[in-house]
Amino acid sequence: METTHRKPNNVYPTKNIWLIIITLLVFTNCLLAQKHNEAYEDVSLGWIKIYNYKGAIKPLQIDEKKYSIAQLSVIDSFANWMQASYQPKGSLGDIKKYVTPKKNLYHERYNEAVPHSYGANANSYTFLKQINGKWQPYMNFANYWTIAANEIPLTYREIDFNTSKTCLFTLPQYDEKSLADDLNSLDAKTKRLFDLSAHPLLKKYIYYNLKAYNKDFGNNLIILSKNNRFPYLPVTLGEALQFAEDAFPVKYAEQKKTAIEQNSYDASHLQMAMKNLDEKFSKAKATIIQLREKYKTRSNEQAYMKYGGYSIQDLSNGSDIFENGNAKQDGSFDKSYPLFRVDPEMQAKCSTDKPQWILIKWFGGAMTDVSFKHMHESIINNFDFDYIYNFFFDPEKVKGIAYKPLRSPATEEKLVVTEKSTDAKKMEADASVFYFEDFSTTPAGQRPNG
Repeated sequence: METTHRKPNNVYPTKNIWLIIITLLVFTNCLLAQKHNEAYEDVSLGWIKIYNYKGAIKPLQIDEKKYSIAQLSVIDSFANWMQASYQPKGSLGDIKKYVTPKKNLYHERYNEAVPHSYGANANSYTFLKQINGKWQPYMNFANYWTIAANEIPLTYREIDFNTSKTCLFTLPQYDEKSLADDLNSLDAKTKRLFDLSAHPLLKKYIYYNLKAYNKDFGNNLIILSKNNRFPYLPVTLGEALQFAEDAFPVKYAEQKKTAIEQNSYDASHLQMAMKNLDEKFSKAKATIIQLREKYKTRSNEQAYMKYGGYSIQDLSNGSDIFENGNAKQDGSFDKSYPLFRVDPEMQAKCSTDKPQWILIKWFGGAMTDVSFKHMHESIINNFDFDYIYNFFFDPEKVKGIAYKPLRSPATEEKLVVTEKSTDAKKMEADASVFYFEDFSTTPAGQRPNG
């Protein structure tokens, strides 16, 4: 199986720098793609290959995580469903299957605490060149559609407070109070452009319109789970401080090891490095005590991060990691980056054959980009979210019924919204049954039948 890995950020640039970079990347990607792909922007190029996956035949182990045949076969179903629902236009599609990444790869030091997750990416490559008369990708620019089981957003992890036993992360979102204060802000306009909260099929499920964060584009994210049980628990102020304090011994040992490796050539340099390290953690512990006292009457409130996350260095500097200059005049926090952890009860079951939740997201382009707009509309108009929910969480409803997209992927459809979103109104005023989709009647290079 081909495994995809993502690299979290351990060094956090300023918010404005990354926002500028992300904006420039989106603009540049779209501008270059529009200029480059004039020869194929209106052409349905489809997929490099229709895989017709039949289910796994052997298990897989990555570090301590063991993936069963049933779990790996679920990935095959994800891939088959995406290829049945979406015909890439102005881009060339391919499927990449993945599981939770290995430890120690790209600084993935704490993957023991990451849920047992697995999924498939539909990558639609937008930069192509012809080789022997066939279009082929030659750069990694793409639009992305992901379906995964038991996944958390790895690139949104709070690395400085995470250990092999604790996994904290955020879901970057738009602060509603800030949007209401300025309905013409860039954030407000972007949210309205991508908002699907009133979509007749999607509004019944857990939905997030995530804003851009660090080097990641904004994206639509939908979570399917039994009875809409949210798989992530909010982390309170008191819990965040405790998790930070629990992480100190782990982080101290890691940083001590680094200090020794970097200063072993000179005893005086090593002595100074160790002194600075001891002072850093001593000051950080003192700040934890101060924050506990400051928030002792608010310890059960949800914790919110600053852009880029918390850091032990912030604590060492005496910073209030919850305010970070973003607190409102009434004492409330900016709610753009809420802190979460996985529900322990659900996480304990993630290693079983049955997924505990299904995460679906898509991102990579702008609505002015023909290929991304087509992918966006294909997903919300063609993909049968209800079938996927029933397949995993109410299987008797679809037992023996093969997946079929709501509309043909070749059909051009406009966005389906039957009621106005909240923002638009403001502007105006148990055991699962596993089986797999068989597309064996589909010729290679053609859309799946049905």
